[in-house]
Amino acid sequence: MSIGKHPCPEDFVHDFSPQGTAELLTYISSGKNYSAPRIISRLLHRIRCWLPYTRMSNDVEAELLLATISAEYGDINPQTIQKALTEKFKDDHLRKFEYAFYAKCLARDDVVKGTIVDFGGGSSFSTIVPMLFRFASAEMVSIDISLRNRSSRFGVRYIQGNCCNTGLPSSSADLVSLISTLEHIGLGRYSDLLAVDGDIRCMREVWRVLRPGKHLVLTIPYGYPTVVFNLHRIYDEGRFRMITEGFEPVLVEYSKLGQPCFKQEIEGARALVNVPGFYGPTKRHPNAQGGVLALLRKP
Repeated sequence: MSIGKHPCPEDFVHDFSPQGTAELLTYISSGKNYSAPRIISRLLHRIRCWLPYTRMSNDVEAELLLATISAEYGDINPQTIQKALTEKFKDDHLRKFEYAFYAKCLARDDVVKGTIVDFGGGSSFSTIVPMLFRFASAEMVSIDISLRNRSSRFGVRYIQGNCCNTGLPSSSADLVSLISTLEHIGLGRYSDLLAVDGDIRCMREVWRVLRPGKHLVLTIPYGYPTVVFNLHRIYDEGRFRMITEGFEPVLVEYSKLGQPCFKQEIEGARALVNVPGFYGPTKRHPNAQGGVLALLRKP
């Protein structure tokens, strides 16, 4: 039960899915997660959040990948960008699909690229992917609550902000991306405030920011409805319909354990503590076996 105004873990699964069967799992309460290597890893993560230049910048990441694409494929085009992204993240059963899917959406003629806004990907490849296309006239914006980047040779404008209240003008974006971001919002993993409906609030903000007729690229973990406190959510058909209410599906794809699949193959699949194909044995927190990749349109 909640104490005062602060939600507790159980609040996050209450009404999470219309079926009322959502499961609550915890990660931070497990004693074995506080081994010496784990403590060091968590400390380093916190330090990186405060020191903006302790990792490779997005510009450098983009330049290196563009050089790799040119060297390996001889030409930089939507197809070779997708191949390079799949190869780069081949050891992650979700990443290998979602960044290539985003690139596929960016290559579509019906997707306008005038103003591209990435929610929650300040220092990740969800901000980098559109940089690879080198759109001549696109305005690119990246919003993240723990932003590290300050400037960009690719013309990206970085904003430190809340994905539930970006401060961007209404109907100002042609394309919004939410790549492996929505499942974290409101769970406090990245120093954001706890909010049981953080994912729904974020989707409302996306709706507000998008122009009518324009698109959202959304990727989230998928399977059995689960909240892994305080790391992430795992969605099912019921919760997916809740968060995408009002949007029109243009393209929807599913994956399971690193392979494309039909929805019925991943629907209801329980979280695993050590997902095969998830960067080896180091990722031991409960995670989804698969994901859903969606290109959605605001009518």
